[in-house]
Order: sequence, then C-alpha cells, then structure tokens
Amino acid sequence: MRGLPVLVGRPGRRIEETIAVVDSGSKAAALKTGATLLGPQAWLRTSRKRVLPEREIPRGPMKRIEPLLLSFLAVSLFACSEDDMSTHPDSAAAPPAIGREEWQRIASKKIFWGHKSVGFNILKGVDELAAGAPEAVLQIVESTSPGVFDRSGALAHAALGNNTDPRSKIDSFVDAMEAGMGNAADLAFLKFCYADFQPESDVPAIFADYKQAIDSLALRYPETTFAHVTVPLTARQTGPKALIKKLLGRPIRGVEDNLKRYQFNLLLKVEYGDRTPIFDLAKIESTRPDGSRETTRVSDVTVPTLVPAYTDDGGHLNQLGRHNAAAGFLHFLAEIE
Repeated sequence: MRGLPVLVGRPGRRIEETIAVVDSGSKAAALKTGATLLGPQAWLRTSRKRVLPEREIPRGPMKRIEPLLLSFLAVSLFACSEDDMSTHPDSAAAPPAIGREEWQRIASKKIFWGHKSVGFNILKGVDELAAGAPEAVLQIVESTSPGVFDRSGALAHAALGNNTDPRSKIDSFVDAMEAGMGNAADLAFLKFCYADFQPESDVPAIFADYKQAIDSLALRYPETTFAHVTVPLTARQTGPKALIKKLLGRPIRGVEDNLKRYQFNLLLKVEYGDRTPIFDLAKIESTRPDGSRETTRVSDVTVPTLVPAYTDDGGHLNQLGRHNAAAGFLHFLAEIE
C-alpha cells in the first residue's frame, strides 16, 4: 500500500455528493472539482467519517502514482438504509432477448475468456438461450489454443488458475496470451471468482497485480482489446447458521467478503471504465428482474450482494441467475466494436 493515493471529494462536502464522480470513472473531472489526494494512512483516519476533512493532505511524491486505492474511500460514500437488506431502484433490469444481428456479431469475433465455475454457469446459460433461438450460431470451444480461430470466429474459454489464489489466475491468463492467444484474439478478458476475495484479502495488492499484467499485455498486443469483468458476488447468509456465526464473531457469507469484491470492482471501474469495456457481472447479479437492488450493510457501507433467487448454494448461478447473466454477457460481447 506504500505510496498509493486515494482520490476523494472536495474537503468539507458531504461524502454522498462525491459518488457521482466515482461512478463516472473520470479522474480528470474529479480533480477539476478540487478533489483531495489522501494517502493510505490518511484514508484509514477518515474512511469512517461522514464529512471529508476541511484541510488538504500534502501530496508530495504521490502525484506521480495512479490512484489504485480510490475505492477504499469510495466504498464508504454510499448512504445506507437502516436495515441490513435494502432495495434501491435501478434501471438495469433483466436484459432483453438477444436478436439475430447480435448473435451474428458475436459469432464473427475471436474471443478468449479465462474464468472458473461461475463462468461455466454463464456459458451454460448461453447454451440454453441459444437452444431457444434458431438464429443463434455461435462456436463455443474450451481451449487456450489460438488454432480455434483458424477458420472463423469463436468464443474460446478456459478454467484458469486456482480458486482463492487470484495471482495464479493472472499468471495463467498471461501464459495463455503469450502462448498465442495474444496474437490471435480480437477480444480477451479474465474473470475472477467470488472465492478469490475473502474478508482477509489484500485488495490493493490483487488489483496492482492485475493492472500490471493487463496493462503490459495491452502494450504487447495492441490489436487485441482487453476487456474486464467485475467480480461475482455471494448471497448474504441468513438463518440459524448466520446467527451463530454472528454470536461467535465469525464472518457471515455475503458481508465482509462482498465488501472486498465491491472494493475491487470500484477500482476496476475507476481505472478502466472510461477507456476499455467492462462487463458488470456484479451489477447483474445484484439486480432483481424488477430493477431493484439487493444489498447488505457493512458498518457504514451499503454493498451489493447476489440476489438469493439467482442461486441455490449462495454463490453459483441457478437457471434464473445464469439466464440473466448470460443475456447480459451476450449483449456486452455484441456491443464491442
């Protein structure tokens, strides 16, 4: 965390007024408002305050470093409801059906996707949606070989690395790019699993590793678009087990772990949201079909969680969940030029 700054709102302004800047992903716009740069220790001192400090923290050499820790203050900006579970209106309801032209655009692209189990859930949803659409012609191949693109476009994918070890997934993705995918794919991206982020996870370190790898690949393979995927979520655990965990002081699934995923996702959006495509899987997972949001309260932070109706085990997607995610995924792929 040494030397990494945090971009925050104007001193003296209510924290909620800053979130529009965070959501826009525009660092330049934020700076024009007189934003303050806080170092990690300053963030620790101010992250639980409802109003930003009136004084400006000296920047020093931090001017030369990109704001990798933006979300660690941003996650404390959202206003919270009085209840642990809350509902907020949202325009991102269930995605519309995939049209013929969208299927054709996707089928013409050379796509490589590194993922794990939730990725397989989404791909199963894609298969199920395609089965009900006669116009759907999409070659889906589990492979890291660039040869899958020799004849036509395809959606190539592979299970990369080990769950709970995000660095192994980053390394495996880089290996696949260097083995030929980097010169063959039009579009490539890596999805982490919810299991890669736990209450003890060091989010700044994970993001720094990810950013270094992706930015390096983008420079080495300029003809490939490197997109991004927000980290999937888990449903908040409820019932007797959750109560016992709370009494024993143990982590409850879907609370502190989702906060870590939320922090990473905010970092991802701030760093890449205004320049490269991001598939916001976490938003789809936390948005009900009517457009309302599933959230949980973590101290003074409102954090999105997986809609319980989208899962049977708290993390993997059931039919409803995977159909929503698959439709959003296909729309995302179709829209990338």
